[in-house]
Amino acid sequence: MPKRNFYQLWDAASNYLGQVALKIKVKSISFIIPAYNEGSRLSRTLDVYYNDFSNHYHDKWEIIVVCNGCQDNTPQIAAEFARNRKQVRVTNIPQKVGKGGAIMEGLRLADSDICMFLDADGSTSAEESRKLIYALNGSNDAVIGSRKLRNSRIVRKQSFRRRIAGRGFNILIRLLFGLRFKDTQCGAKVLTKEAAQLVLQNVRTTGFTFDVDLLWTLKKNGCVIKEVPIVWEDSLGSTLVLHKVILCMFIEVLKLRLRNG
Repeated sequence: MPKRNFYQLWDAASNYLGQVALKIKVKSISFIIPAYNEGSRLSRTLDVYYNDFSNHYHDKWEIIVVCNGCQDNTPQIAAEFARNRKQVRVTNIPQKVGKGGAIMEGLRLADSDICMFLDADGSTSAEESRKLIYALNGSNDAVIGSRKLRNSRIVRKQSFRRRIAGRGFNILIRLLFGLRFKDTQCGAKVLTKEAAQLVLQNVRTTGFTFDVDLLWTLKKNGCVIKEVPIVWEDSLGSTLVLHKVILCMFIEVLKLRLRNG
């Protein structure tokens, strides 16, 4: 049997067993969506996720949208969507606190067995989000989506410059922190309630290095983290301006490493 087919069968079997285990154990799931100036994309993302989650999780889930420092109509769009939908909650932070700060606020608000955060642009489909949730399967503390593994599939790639910057960032993270993950920055991550509490108690960064701080915190505390290949689609209209953030990313990484010895 070709290696690729073997890995696909193994992943399918693991996901099935994980699904069975979660149906027995899990009582609730909180999906956290940080949103900064996402007025043009948020409504569609929420609509897709809401319809899918309603069909698959029944009353055992919620969506928490955390708007932060928005200068467009994102908070209004989120609030309108949440109207008459009891499983959608919206909170608005007037000042810009970064993606990490928004996720941390979502974790504080959540009270579920599992917390998952997803990007507001819908780059990770609802189907792929389930794959990550099932991969917890009772033996992992966190599962992270990866665009860089053998069976990962990119439907629409990021720009060449962003891919090069991402590769360089990953090399730097491996050298400074010893994190051997192929993709630390993918926006889809799942945490158990216990892992989420560790993050709330220990993570202090809210900017570009938030994901690194989160993974390093979990690793130092002995958590089991699984990296899972996903199907991912770059969404047009990103608010990230690459040439303005590269130096900031480098400085934040060094600060994080120095602060933790």
